[in-house]
Amino acid sequence: MSSASLLGAVILLIAALTVGTALVRQSRALTKGALPPPGRPAPRDVPDPESLDSITPDQQQAIVTALRAELATAAKAADRKALYANIIFFTAGVLASIVVTLLVHPL
Repeated sequence: MSSASLLGAVILLIAALTVGTALVRQSRALTKGALPPPGRPAPRDVPDPESLDSITPDQQQAIVTALRAELATAAKAADRKALYANIIFFTAGVLASIVVTLLVHPL
């Protein structure tokens, strides 16, 4: 294996690791609540636990429905990001394999 092919493989691995690290950092920032979801302002006030004792069953049901909708939206976004990350890593692996194969055994 020549030094040029080894250098090319190392550069591809570094690029894949850099992209992966950036995606992981972005997903961690979103899951920690550091960034509000797009199009929605960050919550400004949180009700006291004592005030939640006085809500009616209809209000409880409305809160449960709203929370389930928010969780479903967040789950879809997380699944979408995981799919994109898998596609990127799969593509990077295929490209690295092709490049290394072509450098070791040229056509």
